[in-house]
Amino acid sequence: MPILDDINKAVSDCETSRCETASTPDRSGPRDIFVNAFRLEHFRKLMRFFIAIVGAFSILCMISLANADVSKDVELRDTLEGFGFTDIQLEECRVEFSRNVEPTAENNMFERFTVVLHLDTFNFSVPIKYFKDSAGNETNYGATIVTSDRYRDKFYKTVLFRIWAKKNFPKAGWPYRHPKFHNEFTSTLERAFQQKVPEFEDFNLWIAYAKYGPSSEPLEQFTMAFDNRHDVTKLMSSLKSYADKNSCNDEK
Repeated sequence: MPILDDINKAVSDCETSRCETASTPDRSGPRDIFVNAFRLEHFRKLMRFFIAIVGAFSILCMISLANADVSKDVELRDTLEGFGFTDIQLEECRVEFSRNVEPTAENNMFERFTVVLHLDTFNFSVPIKYFKDSAGNETNYGATIVTSDRYRDKFYKTVLFRIWAKKNFPKAGWPYRHPKFHNEFTSTLERAFQQKVPEFEDFNLWIAYAKYGPSSEPLEQFTMAFDNRHDVTKLMSSLKSYADKNSCNDEK
C-alpha cells in the first residue's frame, strides 16, 4: 500500500543517516549523540507501531469486504432454498435455480422448471415494478425486473424464430404459455431454437420439463409471483443485492 511504502522509506532514510534527527554533526558532544540516538530509536518505534496499526486495519477492512461479499451469496442462496428451489448455481452474474413440480395428466406431466438469469442484462437502475394480481379467490403478488435496451435489441432474434416457428409449425403454439400446451412438436422446436439462435445460452431462460421433453422460453424481462407480498419482495431484494455486489447492471 502507498502509505506503508512512504512510512518504510521514512524509517529507511533515518537509518541511513538521511534523517535530520539522526545526522548529527561530528562536533556534537557525547550528550548530544546520546539524545539524538534516543530520538531516532523512539522515532523507529513509533513508525513501526503505526505501520502495525495501519496493516492491521487494512487486513480487517479486506476481511470485512470479503465477508460482505460472501454474505450476499449466502443471502441469495438461503432465500432461494427457502422457497423450495434446488440446484442453485451462482457464478458471478449468472444465476440458475430449479424447482420440482407435481406431475399430473392435466399439466402434461410437467415435473420441473429451471430459471437461468444473466443479471448483467438487467437494468437495476430502473426501480423494480411490484404488482398485485387477483383472479377469483386467489391473489398473487409479483415483481418485474426490466432488461437493458442492449439486451432487448438482441432479443429480436428470438422474435424472428417465433415467426419462423409459427410459419413452419402453425399448430405448435411456440413459445408455450404453459407446459400443459406442449405437444409432439416440442422437441423438434427446442432443437431448432438452439440451432437457429446459437446465442440462446446468453438469453434469460425459463426451461420447462414435461412429457415431450424440455422447452426453453427466452425471457424479455424477469417476472416472479408469490401468494404474499413479503416473499416476492425478499427474493427481488436478494437478487438486487447480489447483482450490486457483482457489479451486474446494464444501463444501456
